[in-house]
Amino acid sequence: WRAGGHLRSLRLDHGVLPEFDIWAQHLPKGIWIGRCGARNPADARICWRCRQPRQRTGIRPPGDADPRHEGLTVVTAESFRELVLEAPRHVFLVATTAWCGACTQLKP
Repeated sequence: WRAGGHLRSLRLDHGVLPEFDIWAQHLPKGIWIGRCGARNPADARICWRCRQPRQRTGIRPPGDADPRHEGLTVVTAESFRELVLEAPRHVFLVATTAWCGACTQLKP
């Protein structure tokens, strides 16, 4: 067997799991979506399809401004301390992500 391992058991089923059942097995552990759109396990550091490393944060926009919505500020992991923790006034922070349906409905 590969890399010196030994296959101790093998189970073959004649049926194929529906996509819902497959995701039900993976989602409790968490997933992340690569730049190519592939879903990867939470502990993977590199996307299985495009071989790109996991992106931990979005790219900080120039001036921290949202180009599509005037008056909104974009906060990334890189700018969080400066814009939120060290802000001179109170900050209302809304965290969103592209894969969350409720988050995309909340966006302006």
